[in-house]
Amino acid sequence: MFFRRLEALLMKSPFIEVLHDPNLRYPKELPYNPDEIYPEIEYEYTPSLENKVFEAVRKIFVNCDLDKKNIGTRNWNPLGNFIREGDVVAIKPNLVKDTKQRSDYLYQAIITHASVIRAIIDYAYIATGNSGKINVFDGPIDTTDFSSIINTTGLSEIVAYLKSKGTPVNLYDVRSEYLKKVYSFELFGYDFGFYKLKKLSGDPHGYYKFNLKKDSEFAKVEERCKFLNSTQLVRDSKMASEMHSDGNHIYGICGSIITSDIIINIPKLKTHKKLGMTLCLKNLVGVTDPRYWLPHYTSKNKYYCDEYDYKKPVINTIFKIYSNIGKIKNYGCIQILKVKKRSNLSPASKISIKGSNPRNDTIWRTCLDINKIVVYGDRNEKMQAKPQRKVLNFIDGVVGGEGDGPMSPDPVDSKLLIFSDNSTYADIIASSIIGVEQNNILTNSKKLNKYKLIDKVDLIKKGYGKYHRIKFKLPPTWR
Repeated sequence: MFFRRLEALLMKSPFIEVLHDPNLRYPKELPYNPDEIYPEIEYEYTPSLENKVFEAVRKIFVNCDLDKKNIGTRNWNPLGNFIREGDVVAIKPNLVKDTKQRSDYLYQAIITHASVIRAIIDYAYIATGNSGKINVFDGPIDTTDFSSIINTTGLSEIVAYLKSKGTPVNLYDVRSEYLKKVYSFELFGYDFGFYKLKKLSGDPHGYYKFNLKKDSEFAKVEERCKFLNSTQLVRDSKMASEMHSDGNHIYGICGSIITSDIIINIPKLKTHKKLGMTLCLKNLVGVTDPRYWLPHYTSKNKYYCDEYDYKKPVINTIFKIYSNIGKIKNYGCIQILKVKKRSNLSPASKISIKGSNPRNDTIWRTCLDINKIVVYGDRNEKMQAKPQRKVLNFIDGVVGGEGDGPMSPDPVDSKLLIFSDNSTYADIIASSIIGVEQNNILTNSKKLNKYKLIDKVDLIKKGYGKYHRIKFKLPPTWR
């Protein structure tokens, strides 16, 4: 243990490892066992016919020289540099949306693939052991059926299998409520869904409330705060402005994050209408509740507005009115979604309402505030000067998502996996690789003076040119 800790201290931080393999693809055989016997996996298993993802995850750890002296032996513990025996490990994938309106291949561009999660669980277990806990969870968008996600992707089968092998792993939804689809039908290529608000059991570790006050990114624009809005469907969108008023800037954070010792963040490599791309920093929005407290955009006022592109005021106003039709506050709504069986765009994808445009100066502030709390927030709902937990990042880019992200991107066979101990660093390199010149969240993340998310910004300037580049199409409203 002492030598692993020393090895961790000697590692360059922040570090990043990018693996690009033209042969990399997702496996098909659940529960996504490795395709050969690895000595460090102690329980017995039958190898899959093919699992290049597990092999690639393992290769990344080898390339990083993690626990170098034990590579190839039963004692190899690559994540032991970061995870102590008995630690509570929080694994946060991107499980934002269930499979409705998507073919299997198109769906791979939206969420973290279960085979990547499986490999991370195995190596987290080697590090934390039987005395630790591994909690896998997410808080998807409000219309997402979590049970549908975990069953369709095989995550529920994976977790059941690993539990049978003695792995202390749990899988759950951290939302306190969601919009349950009670009826739907397809017509002219669209799905007409009727949803009703339903309470959930929520995070088994409860919820924590943090008030960043003057340390919030919104403290710099207090005059705008009464115009902040969330994008939640049936809750009052103005609750975001109430949570950011009178010098207060309040967020609800899931207890599964605050009570953890270390977080392994596993986002999907894809574009985003409001941010340009959604990677490590944005993925942690899924650990908040209530979600309608979060500012997503700023409505029209004399100071600033990023609600929509004012070059097309008439069409944007029409779509704004349309988006509010069929909603009953605090009860339910109707959603009309294009059934996307192949790559194509719905008319709404080209509309910039609710902050879906490059002018969005709101959502990046929300994301940075959340990341500050995740790193520096303690169990007494106080912000500390020193980090309270480590965040490791593992970006799933085997299949990425371009274009109309985050909910309807088109798949790209990017064949990438990216591993880093710093969310900002990972996002900067990943966005550079896919050619998304997003600036707000990354530029401002590097400028933080208090509750820093990255220290050695000079490291970021090195090595830009050495990575394989894949040009992703931007969201339609960003072109």
